[in-house]
This record gives sequence, structure tokens and C-alpha cells, in this order.
Amino acid sequence: MVAPALRDDSDLALSLAQRVSQRERARRRRDARGAWSLLSPSVIILGVMVGYPAVLMVIQSFTDYTVRDKVQGTTPDFVGFENYIDLFTKSDFPAVLTRSLALMVVLTALIIFFGVLVAVLMTRLSRFWRVLVSVGLLLAWALPPLTATVVWGWIFDAQYGIVNWLLNTVTGSTAWTNHPWLLE
Repeated sequence: MVAPALRDDSDLALSLAQRVSQRERARRRRDARGAWSLLSPSVIILGVMVGYPAVLMVIQSFTDYTVRDKVQGTTPDFVGFENYIDLFTKSDFPAVLTRSLALMVVLTALIIFFGVLVAVLMTRLSRFWRVLVSVGLLLAWALPPLTATVVWGWIFDAQYGIVNWLLNTVTGSTAWTNHPWLLE
């Protein structure tokens, strides 16, 4: 193939600009593919970790799902839109929804305000104190769920837990998970 004859310098500049823009587009596509290949495992894992429970909740919202079904492994009854009809026809639903939304807005505003305040104040600290405050904030954030998990594990321990001891004392049986009154 023969290259077309260039008429003047403007044609040459245009031709060079087109070649550069083609190379630039190819580089951008290559960079985008690289970024997506690095990002896709995280997106897939997050999608599965969030998507599966969300789909399961939507499916279960159309059934009469109870704790008994979960513990005993029974299949819940399909009730269709009955749960949603009950939800929207209850007289306290609008009040509860309004209160929940107001609480969400107020708490979000307070969290943002105090978060920015702490961040601005931390910029005025020396490096040592900034690290110390950061570690303290991290521990204050991480320890409550950790301790709650350990305490609930102790409470519901199958051999030595207080709930197990109490139910064994009351019912006289070690198979307390099979009692229907507990699962209601």
C-alpha cells in the first residue's frame, strides 16, 4: 500500500497527531485492561460476599422463614407478598420509617463532623502523638466487635456456656436446640 502524498506541513502535522493519538488510545486500553485485571478478583469476591446474602434475603422475604427453619433445617412456607402487605399495612410503619431515616441522617452528620474534627486536630499533633492517637482509634474501632464475639461464644458454648447450663437445668435435657418453645 502506498502512502498518500502529503500536500503541506499541516497534513504532516495532522498525520503525526493521528498516529500519536492512536498510540495513546492503545496505551490507555492496555492500562485499563491491566487495571481491571487487578481489580476484578476484589470485585468478584465483594460481589459474592454482598450479592449472595442480598439475593438470599430477598428470596426469604417471600417465605415464612423462622429460627426454627434455620436450626432444624426445614423448608419455610412460601407466602408471596404477605410479608410486604403486613409491613405496609401496619399503622406504625410510617412512624418507624420516619424515625429511622431521621436517626440515619443525624448520626451520619455527626459521624462526618467528628471524623473531620479529629482529622483536622490530628494534623496539629507531632508524629509520635499522631501515631499514638491513630492506634487508639483503631483499637477503639476493632475491639468491641472482637470482645462481643468472644463473650457471645462463651455464653453459647455447647459444653460450658451459661445458656447451655441454664437450659439444661430448666429442661433437664442436653438437646435443648430441639425444644420448639425456644425457637418460636
